[in-house]
Amino acid sequence: MARATSTATSLFYPSDVALDSKGNLYISDGLNGRLRMVNASGIISTVAGGGTSLLDGGALQESLAPTGITLDASGNLLVVELNLRRVRRVVLAQESITTVAGQLPTPNAGDNIPATSTPLLSPVGVALDSTGNVYVSDYTDQRIRRIAPSGIISTIAGNGIPGYTKSGQASAAEIGGPLGMNFDSQGDLYFISGVGPPDTAATTVRRRRPNCSGRPTQWSTPPATSISPTGAIASSAW
Repeated sequence: MARATSTATSLFYPSDVALDSKGNLYISDGLNGRLRMVNASGIISTVAGGGTSLLDGGALQESLAPTGITLDASGNLLVVELNLRRVRRVVLAQESITTVAGQLPTPNAGDNIPATSTPLLSPVGVALDSTGNVYVSDYTDQRIRRIAPSGIISTIAGNGIPGYTKSGQASAAEIGGPLGMNFDSQGDLYFISGVGPPDTAATTVRRRRPNCSGRPTQWSTPPATSISPTGAIASSAW
């Protein structure tokens, strides 16, 4: 495993980061096809990718196309591969990689089946809840999918139609190209939507921040969107 100082190493389209409890920073180095780790001393190394295999096995023998990443409760990396339409798990202690959801492109097989039996059209973001469910935002499919610890996949938000639904039942809503996601301490899932309200610009996030004169500066929409544990979807300005 090659090592160097992180400031002396080139990254090619890094798209996401994750931080573990030891202070190690993991980077999705997208167009280099690698997952990188920067330790607390500033030394960078490759923990997965750089190989030629597309099958489960050794992490360093794998040909990766990583985008979104996150860490599970055991310190393993969950990795979204947008181009290969899969979610993978890298067990760092064993230097191994396995497929959690998706497969090399085939027609969508639907819900309530093993996640490894259905492809994902354009997976982008990944998040975990406190009980070990894995959530994947599928941009082109206009849905957010949930993978239970048992390996069964289901849709928890989005009806497959591009658009914008301000509030209502999440599974019946138009959620407009979901992207990055994360959970708050109450179990609400927040995500970025690629489609905002009709009178606003798309693929932007609203936030207010005081400027030098003390007056608020408003950035364009869409607003923050959340899904409650009961399945309701709501939007609110930041």
